[in-house]
Amino acid sequence: MRGMALASVAGRRRKQGAGLLAACVSLLAGCTPQAAPSLGLFGAYFPAWLLCGLIGIVGALVAWRLMVAWRLSGAVPAQRLACCAFGLIVACLAWWWRP
Repeated sequence: MRGMALASVAGRRRKQGAGLLAACVSLLAGCTPQAAPSLGLFGAYFPAWLLCGLIGIVGALVAWRLMVAWRLSGAVPAQRLACCAFGLIVACLAWWWRP
């Protein structure tokens, strides 16, 4: 009998948790009356975030090439992490300066 009561409590808590999760997700939906930011490139609309991501990837590759050219690849302990961080900074700056 006690096992059924515990299962009932667990089921109720699970439903409450699902309701709380649904409420939190609905607050994070991000619905705005504006359209997504996009750029007109070659007659088609191109998402601005995708362009900034590509610029960030190029920034990470440039950072990697500079580390190799300046022989810092052995001196930097987390070279991949440093290049990714630099690429993220470049992407964020590109987003900030977007037209």
